Amino acid sequence: MKTVSTLFLFLLISCFSNVNAQGDYPYDFSHFQEEYADLENPVVLTDDYWDDFDELIYEFPLGFEFTFFDHIMTSIFLGDPFAEALYVQTGGLEEYNIMLPYTGDLISRYDNSGNIISQIGYLVEGEPGSRVLKGEFKNIGFYNDDDGTNFANFQFWLHESDGAIEFRYGPSNITLPLDYLFDDLPGPYVGLLNGYLYDGEEFGDMYMLSGDAADPTYAYYDGSTGEEPPALEGQPADGTVYRFGPVIINSVEETITNPVSIKVYPTITRNELN
Repeated sequence: MKTVSTLFLFLLISCFSNVNAQGDYPYDFSHFQEEYADLENPVVLTDDYWDDFDELIYEFPLGFEFTFFDHIMTSIFLGDPFAEALYVQTGGLEEYNIMLPYTGDLISRYDNSGNIISQIGYLVEGEPGSRVLKGEFKNIGFYNDDDGTNFANFQFWLHESDGAIEFRYGPSNITLPLDYLFDDLPGPYVGLLNGYLYDGEEFGDMYMLSGDAADPTYAYYDGSTGEEPPALEGQPADGTVYRFGPVIINSVEETITNPVSIKVYPTITRNELN
């Protein structure tokens, strides 16, 4: 009888990695100046009289998929029940994600002849992969302005290429006190809301701008507490751009501290050959 000893080598390779989380906010905020331009030949959603959009809903179709927080959408909506806020319905029937480019008690304006001079419209520009939805609020007035001379212009841009959200501000004429136009606030609400529950009136996660409109503070507020977030202080100047860029988190960023650690374990087996 012949005994054959066979040595099997089992290799155990251990790699060590570190997880690097890049902040708690889903969007980074920046602001800069860029010349404001009216949209050329936009698709007009409304040039009629409106006030708070009671029972009115307008759709801005993107023509591409866009991720807003963790929800993929192809359209965003304006109107009832959120007045001038932009919204998209998410998981539940009463759950929404919301953009606030410029909120106040806004209203359409008309001239001395009774003609409406406010307009809401949009364009989709660019080639596939780099398209931009541009929504526009043109010559928008304020409910508390009795003579109709105060107005604002602003746009929101949604970028297909990187998922960025931009709020852009144009010429305005603000002669009345801001706390009068904005119902005791120092300016408009501007920010992003994730997971607003309409029935429960819970605002979810709120990422808001406050302080000086020329150099605002970007901060998180827990909407479930019922605490009202601060508003901007002042009117954004002509050419101001507020940009919210998605934070890209690498789930695992490998830092190999000991690239390959090999351990050898001998195992003896005996095969009997006749």
